[in-house]
Amino acid sequence: MPKLKGKLDVDVGLLDYIAEEFDQLYRGLPRQIIHRDPNSSNIILAEDQWGVIDFELSEKNARIFDPCYAATAILSETYEDGNEALFLQWVEVLKEIMLGYDSVVRISDQEKEAVPYMILANQFVATAFFADKDKYAELYKINKKMTEWIVGNMDKVKII
Repeated sequence: MPKLKGKLDVDVGLLDYIAEEFDQLYRGLPRQIIHRDPNSSNIILAEDQWGVIDFELSEKNARIFDPCYAATAILSETYEDGNEALFLQWVEVLKEIMLGYDSVVRISDQEKEAVPYMILANQFVATAFFADKDKYAELYKINKKMTEWIVGNMDKVKII
């Protein structure tokens, strides 16, 4: 979070509030082994079977991390600056991902409440990573805009 201060067009007090809220929620989230890089290149298919590969980033962490990460990956792939309809379509995709996950692993109310914060945590990490790297200036710009949009639309990203 300190690396993001001054890098986002978001009130610092709001960033601090988001961090405090997520910290409180995060402490009580159920943990399990998570993949940490769920994306289509890590899924293999053979006839009627499928599997997941590439576990070097795996760790024990909040179990909603992977579906939230997958949703942010989809957003970054489909991002168009200023395209509100596309963002709202992404919100529906996020909700479908979480509904699908909930149909297999019941998501607690606390996890549902934490989803927007987990999404933002992923975006904060990506934005901070790209912020001071000239060769990733375009990725920083995209992630900055995405992060600012999510912060300004937390109510739309809520699952409950």
